[in-house]
This record gives sequence, C-alpha cells and structure tokens, in this order.
Amino acid sequence: METKPQNSLLKRIQGTSGADVEDLECIICTDLLWKPIACNNCDSLYCSQCIKNWLVKSPENCPHCQNYAERRCSPFVIKQLAKLQFACINQPNGCPEIIGYEALEKHEIECSYKLQQCSGCHLTVLEKELAKHEDNCESIRLTCSECNVTYSRCNASSHTENICLREQLRQFRQNSAAYKQHQAQIIEQQNSTIQSLQQEQAEITNRLTAQLERQKVDIQKHEMKIEEHSQQLKQLPNKFMSK
Repeated sequence: METKPQNSLLKRIQGTSGADVEDLECIICTDLLWKPIACNNCDSLYCSQCIKNWLVKSPENCPHCQNYAERRCSPFVIKQLAKLQFACINQPNGCPEIIGYEALEKHEIECSYKLQQCSGCHLTVLEKELAKHEDNCESIRLTCSECNVTYSRCNASSHTENICLREQLRQFRQNSAAYKQHQAQIIEQQNSTIQSLQQEQAEITNRLTAQLERQKVDIQKHEMKIEEHSQQLKQLPNKFMSK
C-alpha cells in the first residue's frame, strides 16, 4: 500500500532490536518512515507518499534544502527499519500478532481481525466472523430462485408458494406485453422499410419508362432519317439518266 498505514507507527512499535528510531522519522509527518525515499541534495528522509503530496503543492521544493532531487534510501536505513516489530493495527479488535516492518503491509491487508459491516443489519463485526453472522442475520436480503423477488430473512415465511406463483404470473404477463410491443415495433419498422423499397422501385420504374420512351422517339427519328436518305438514293439514278 502506497498510503501510510493508519494509526501512528511509532506508537505501535513493540521491539527495535537496537535500531535508533529517532533517525527513522519523516520530517513531514513526524511519524516513522513508510516506504522511504531521500533527497539527493541534503539526504533528508521522507515517506514516499508524504513527499509526493508535498511536491504537488511545492514542486521541486525540498522541505529541508528547497532543492529536491529524489534518490533511493541507503541500505542502512532499510536494514534499520527491518529490525522493527509492530503491533497489528487490529490489535484493539483482538489480533495478537507482532509483525516485522517488511511483513506489516501484507498482514494488515489479510488480517481476519479487520472490522467489516454486515450487508443486512449494518452491524460491524470481525471479518473472520462476518460469514457466520450473515448466515444467521435476520436483516439479510434473500432472493427467491423462482420469481427473483427479494425479501429479508425475517420475512421469508411470508413469501408463500401462492405469492410466488402470483408473482411469476405477473412477471410472465409483463414480459409478454413487452414482447408484443417489441414485435409490433419490429413489424412497423419492416413495413416502413417495405414502403421505402416499393417507393424506390416505383421511382426506378418511372425513370426507366421515361428513358425507354425517349429511346423510342430517337429510334423513330433515326428511322425517318434513314427513310429520307433511302428516297434520296433512289432518285440518284434518275438524275444521272436525265443528264
């Protein structure tokens, strides 16, 4: 987790194994370093999230030297942090574990002593007890497998077979009406498409008919010209004979 764990890490330290905790504090949040990084210019140490938030407001401005350049922390700092032991954040809920720095993140994500809220009564219970609680909670919503109606577990006895059958019939009628309406819309769309196609076909037929009529007129004119030329050709021998 990039975000620093809730509750002060310093207050949860259970063992240091000789590490000097005062040298392992972030100068921004004054708590123990979490996923630390350093300024290359002044060697100041910061939690990664703390310095990121700081730089959003003051870009490139180191809180200590005003000229921030990031670098990794020295292996010595990492080794000192690794010596520390912590109480789990869920210790007030009963978690007895004491965890090392490097294992703290994974443990607190998976810890079964986290508090969770019941989806029915909204009571806060331990995560490890949530399933058992919800299996018996009277406020949990149940869903009928036959009619899909939901109801609280405490009202399960009121969802009788007759009520279930009536609900199934109501849903069937509702679905049938919706289906008929949908089919009517499809038929209307199809009729509209057919009308459009028929209109388009009529327009094409009219254009072709008009084109055919023009071609007939052109053919008649052409035939008349041919006939005229034929008559002229027939008269040519007579003209030569008369000469």
